Amino acid sequence: MYPNLKAEMGRLGIEQKDIVLALDSQPGTISLKMCEKRDWTLKETKKIRKTLLGRC
Repeated sequence: MYPNLKAEMGRLGIEQKDIVLALDSQPGTISLKMCEKRDWTLKETKKIRKTLLGRC
């Protein structure tokens, strides 16, 4: 699990489905990445940060 990501998601009211929509991905894929069974790409992490967390 990614504790910092989960903490920020909780603090900002972001749910896993929001990440699915932002990345135009499948729920199962995001679930695997959240559980560290698959790696995030740099592009995905940047898009999450910019789109959902509101940072450049």
